[in-house]
Amino acid sequence: MLINIEQEISHTDMIKLQLLGPLRIRKEDHTLDQSVPKGAKRISLLAYLVLVKPHGYHRRDNLLAMLWPDSGQKSARNSLSNILYHIREALGKDVVLNRGSEEIQANTDLIWCDALAFQKSLNQNDLYEAYSLYKGELLAGFHVDHVSNDFQDWLDGKRESLKDEYRKLCWKLAVKEKESGHLDIANQYAQEAANLTPYSETDHHRFIEFLVATGRPDKAKQVYEKYAERLRSDLDSNPSQDLTRYVKSLSTIHSANQRAETNKTKSSSSSDEEGNKSDRQNTDANSKNMLHKRSEASADRSNTTLFRYTLILLTIALIAWFIGRNIFNQESAFQAGDKSVAVLPFTYINSPDSTDYFSLGITEEILSKLARVADLSVTSRTSVMRYQNSDKSIQEIARELGVSSVVEGSVQRHWDEVRITAQLIDAETDRHLWGDTYDRKIENILDIQSEVAARIANALQTELIPHENSEYSPNQNVDDFAYQIYLQAKHLLDIHEPEGIMESIDLFKESILVDSTFAPAHGSLALAYYYAGLLSTLEFNVVGVEGIKLRQAADLSLQSANKAISINPNVVEAYLAQAIIYQRIHSDWEQSEDKFLKALSLNPNNSDVRRGYGFHLLFQGNIEEALIHMEKAVAVDPLSWYAHHGLGYTYYCARKYEKAILELETSINLGSPNPITKKHLSLALLKKSQELFNNGQDEEAISMIERGSSILDEIWGANTGWKETVVFAAMGNKAKTLQSINENPLPNPPTLYSLLLIGQTDEVLENLENRINFRINRTYVDPIFDSIRDHPRFKQMVRHDLNKNIKFD
Repeated sequence: MLINIEQEISHTDMIKLQLLGPLRIRKEDHTLDQSVPKGAKRISLLAYLVLVKPHGYHRRDNLLAMLWPDSGQKSARNSLSNILYHIREALGKDVVLNRGSEEIQANTDLIWCDALAFQKSLNQNDLYEAYSLYKGELLAGFHVDHVSNDFQDWLDGKRESLKDEYRKLCWKLAVKEKESGHLDIANQYAQEAANLTPYSETDHHRFIEFLVATGRPDKAKQVYEKYAERLRSDLDSNPSQDLTRYVKSLSTIHSANQRAETNKTKSSSSSDEEGNKSDRQNTDANSKNMLHKRSEASADRSNTTLFRYTLILLTIALIAWFIGRNIFNQESAFQAGDKSVAVLPFTYINSPDSTDYFSLGITEEILSKLARVADLSVTSRTSVMRYQNSDKSIQEIARELGVSSVVEGSVQRHWDEVRITAQLIDAETDRHLWGDTYDRKIENILDIQSEVAARIANALQTELIPHENSEYSPNQNVDDFAYQIYLQAKHLLDIHEPEGIMESIDLFKESILVDSTFAPAHGSLALAYYYAGLLSTLEFNVVGVEGIKLRQAADLSLQSANKAISINPNVVEAYLAQAIIYQRIHSDWEQSEDKFLKALSLNPNNSDVRRGYGFHLLFQGNIEEALIHMEKAVAVDPLSWYAHHGLGYTYYCARKYEKAILELETSINLGSPNPITKKHLSLALLKKSQELFNNGQDEEAISMIERGSSILDEIWGANTGWKETVVFAAMGNKAKTLQSINENPLPNPPTLYSLLLIGQTDEVLENLENRINFRINRTYVDPIFDSIRDHPRFKQMVRHDLNKNIKFD
């Protein structure tokens, strides 16, 4: 039995008692003292006091008779007192209440119990909430010796009662999903209900009829065969004659359908070529009509009329024949087209409208595996997560993301097992090109993710690169609790919002405390530390957090990255963190280059790596090559403000100001919290206005500056007075610019911009040498510094700051 209990918490806080499935006792996200579950009778007493009906006070002598039937009165009382002491010491003195000296009860005002919450949700008809709460039978795997038959009967009866309520719940959800048209999900609920009673003919007969009613007679026959084999091997019995005759009737109809299909195929193949072309042109319309009729018919279908089953199966056979012919042509067209794919967030069936980090993790890891395929273009997680619970069609999503195919799926957890269903869809035709379902034990989840990703990649006619299966060894497992925390942290980090970055650090560290051998947590922590360092360089009143001092953050980042690689040499995030720190902090360009290239070799579709390497090239003056990587970053992550931020600044450095303005505005519209995005946009507008002034387009130029002014007002506050100064500077009017600067004191950046535009070389160089809010490796490529780029003092500053001999011609 899995027990997940750690540090003691405040004795006045609500206790979360999870009795369904793996036993956990904790306060919200913080686990408790391990003394409670060390004795089976401690858990037995606590569970009984919480769950027994009617709820209230219980006499000690009755509890003694149940839990210590073979002990003397004095010994049993001492044992009970000792257990109560340990429970109160660990969970709080008020968790168990006394009434006099002979009566006790659990204080349910301080204890939340999943079994009670499950029953409450059922009573309120909150079906999906109830489903999410039932993670396994009551006290799964739990056994206690030397108790009375009365206690054992109560425990067994409570288990069966809760399990039966859960079985009925699954059937309700199956019917509900079927009525909503979600047939695959409906069948999964129905199968779960049948699995709970492996020898029940009532449930299996119902499941078989359910499969037929939802268009899966082949699956229905398989279920019958497995059920019959189970009865024979375990009980030396057979299914009833009624069920057997019913399934045989399905087989007879299926054989007739196959013969009809064979004859129709032969007839079709004997037609001339023109006739075949005509048939193909009508296939889509016929298939859609058939599917529509089948959908309408399913609502009125009778489960007891063999004649209607015959019609249903004939319809299915005809559909299969028509679609089968058409799919060949669709798949051929797909294989000949571009290989771009988006992996949409997998639906968490246990609670479809909720955010579940386990299912998000499935999406993330499958996406990550596919991203390692060199000749696939895979949309990154940041962009696809915006479509979680989206009502948009596959075609709409694919069009917005610019992909030719889409992967969607679902995740369903039950006890210590997980079911993952995935399907690959041709976005243009909405055809299902591939699909499969995986039932696995939860401890092997990383292997499942690798397997599903490999299957999808194979369906895309792509061979995985050799290191594909090396990041997660088939023998490597990760603690389930640590993995859940890691997924929450990863989700926060990927959003790139200041508060989320700082919170992710705490969560990554907590995950590592639980399982220090999970390398991805160390690698992602390394990135989080670096981003926290960047936050410390930004204005607190803008980003709202202090971050971590940059040098300290860099040291912590390298430590975490090195730890990740020592555990697993193929963690992309670790190499990315190393590459950035070597370049930004240590100016070790060769080491940085090596780490970026290693990260790219591991994952050529990682938007963060592409963007980071793009900046690496940009800071060295390789603008055109930087653009290639920045454009790729946006291609695989089209809804990431961070990707558009990088591409926008690179376009600006390439003097492509209109494109720069478009990308930077896109970044802001996508929610960029980084004030530097706005600063870059203001510079692009300023340089574009200078071009317009030079072309005599004064009105358009002033409009550009006004846009830039309003943006900087958001950063430095309104009425900064910089607009008039910059207008004069952009027009090249040196005298009025200097006069305006003297009359309107401005923040350092717009003052420096204005001086650069009018060529005040000495004053600018003096400011730069004093390092006024600028990094030289940025100024080297920034067009705002074109007026001093050839000055020897500027060249010397750049070479010294970059620790590299840069060529300026």
